[in-house]
Amino acid sequence: MDKAYHDYNRGGSAWGIHHDEELYPNGNTFKPFRFVLLHKDEGIRDSADAHTLIPSSQNHVPFGIGKLSCPGTQFAAVVTKVFLAYLAMNYDLEEVHEKPRFLSLGHLPVPAIGQS
Repeated sequence: MDKAYHDYNRGGSAWGIHHDEELYPNGNTFKPFRFVLLHKDEGIRDSADAHTLIPSSQNHVPFGIGKLSCPGTQFAAVVTKVFLAYLAMNYDLEEVHEKPRFLSLGHLPVPAIGQS
């Protein structure tokens, strides 16, 4: 790299990485166990990285990576754990037998009007 550009920040698209067909086949399809299966296929299950909440892969960058990553990453992980514990302790969760219709708002799926 040219020394003139050494201290410049370079950005990338997390959305582009997370939807790259070479990294994640069918990237636009909702697969809730996508990363569990990736860990199993890549043999990561036995490594120290298998049990972390914060990913350290350059292929999954929800909070950035390296020294410029989001300083709130650990906080977000703890808040997520607290929220899930609260949800499990205070609500009765049950299986939904019919699939609700969803509309798309950009990249965000939202329930159709009249559904909760």
